[in-house]
Amino acid sequence: MEKEYGELCGTSPYNSIQIHPEQGEYLLEARDSGGVEYDPFSVMDEILYELLCIGYLSRRGKEISDEVQRFCFQYGLLGFEESEIQKRYEDNSVKLYSGSVLNAKALTEQQQEQTFRPFQRELYLQRRRKKRSRKGEQRNDSPGEPILYELNYEHCEAVTWYGRYGQQLLERLERFSRGEPYPLTLGNVRMRYQIENGQAKRRWAFDSLKSACEIGFAEMLLEAVPAIRLCKRCGKPLLTHRTRAAYCSASCRNVENVKQSRCRRRLAETAGEK
Repeated sequence: MEKEYGELCGTSPYNSIQIHPEQGEYLLEARDSGGVEYDPFSVMDEILYELLCIGYLSRRGKEISDEVQRFCFQYGLLGFEESEIQKRYEDNSVKLYSGSVLNAKALTEQQQEQTFRPFQRELYLQRRRKKRSRKGEQRNDSPGEPILYELNYEHCEAVTWYGRYGQQLLERLERFSRGEPYPLTLGNVRMRYQIENGQAKRRWAFDSLKSACEIGFAEMLLEAVPAIRLCKRCGKPLLTHRTRAAYCSASCRNVENVKQSRCRRRLAETAGEK
C-alpha cells in the first residue's frame, strides 16, 4: 500500500527468526502480533545508521542475525518485494524492479513462493482489478494490461538480504565520501508537490520501508553536514550528532596518528637528502 511522505509505517514487536533448511535464516512476523505505527522519516538517521552497521558487519564476515532481528523488532520488515504484477502474455511471471536486492528481473510464481514465502500456511490469489463498461457491466482487463493479484500469505525476508542491502548503502556512502558518482535505485517511488503557506514542499510517495530508506538516504547526502559519516581509518559508520570525532575509537585514531607521523618523518628525511 502506497504511503505519503510523513505517514506511518507499521511494525511488529514480535518478529522472529526461523531457519529454512534450504535457504538459511528468514524473518517471519508472528501472527496476531498487533504492532505499532511510526513515521519512518522522524527516525530516518537511526534507521540508516543501523542498516549501515549491519552492512559493515556483513562485509567483515561477522554474524548479523541478532542485529537484523533487533532492527526488525524496532522498525519492521524492509519490504524487499517491490512488485507483484502478472501479465497474461508472460505466463506466471512476477516482476521485480531492476536493481532489486535479488538482482533478478523476473521470477516465476513458484520461485516467488520459495523465495519470499518459504513458510506459507495459506495461499489465496484474488484478482482485484476489474473495469466497468459504460453499461455498468464488469469485464476483464485487456490482454495487454497487467492483472494485479493480492497474495495473502506469509511474507518472509532472509537475514542475508539485510546484509547485502546494508553493504550496498555502505558502498554508496563510501563513493559519495570520495566524491564519486553512485547509483540510486528508488524503486516504486513518486514525488509530488504540496503548497503550504504559499510555498511548494516535496511530498514523497513510497510503498515500503526500503523505499522510504532510499528517499532518506538521498536526502541525507544533500545536507550540508550529512547525519552519518565514516571513520577515516576503518570505514565504520558514525552518527554525526553523537560524536564530532573523525574516528570511531581511540585505537583507530592512534593508528592513524602513527601513520601520519611516519609519513611526515619520511618526507622530512627525503627533503634533507636533497
